[in-house]
Amino acid sequence: MQHELAILEEKTKRIDPPVANSIPACRLALVNDKKFKSRLKKNVRKTKYEDVTNIDFLEQVFEDKSKTPEFFLDLNYFSQYIPSIGFMFNIDLLFNFDPSMVYVAVCSINPPGSLYQENMSTDRMVVYSEVDFKSNVQAQRFNESFYMLKHLPMNQRSHLVVDVKAIKFSNSGPAHIRDYAWTAFPIFSSLDVDEDGDANEIFVRSGLHMMPMIKGPVRNDIIQQLAYCEDTWGFLNEKLDSKVEPISLLPNTGTVIQ
Repeated sequence: MQHELAILEEKTKRIDPPVANSIPACRLALVNDKKFKSRLKKNVRKTKYEDVTNIDFLEQVFEDKSKTPEFFLDLNYFSQYIPSIGFMFNIDLLFNFDPSMVYVAVCSINPPGSLYQENMSTDRMVVYSEVDFKSNVQAQRFNESFYMLKHLPMNQRSHLVVDVKAIKFSNSGPAHIRDYAWTAFPIFSSLDVDEDGDANEIFVRSGLHMMPMIKGPVRNDIIQQLAYCEDTWGFLNEKLDSKVEPISLLPNTGTVIQ
């Protein structure tokens, strides 16, 4: 224990160099260390070490990080959906919105899209309204954390509708609230993991996503049509180019969902 404390004290004094500076140095050391490379070559034939001791693999690791790697973790197929366990989501921030107003994000699930039906229901509705006025980022961030949704039917078409309301305060009268923008985020992705040609497994679309915003109020007709669409944003892209009642994006804005 005494030796561990001594090591810890030394570690706290050490200043770690940035990764960008460390990678070239490590790569140069590997290239110049002939004994190390020789040991790696011997181990390549051993199945146990083949994946981690191949010299070509190590050289790829230290290549330019701006290139897309051939191996990566696809978060779209990371977490298989189990209705009894559910999933969590969070509206992290609203990016590049007009700073003269305050915004509230109303979130709901479609289908059924009950918030936009004639017999409106607030079932599974989540509201983000606690604005973080101390945030250091140039965007509106919310204080609310992740929300848990359970027992949602396993429907690949399900998506999260984020309906943003703008609040304009006035010194001479009541605040004015209006529909500002909205977006739709596909919740699930599917993949035939066992390759049996049968039904695909459903996964929660994990990760951090910047979603574009559609200008104006949520259109009920689009919500009803989205309930039957396999490709949420493919359909919305078609509506952007449509000559009949098209939709338009709110320029240079986005909502960060995770």
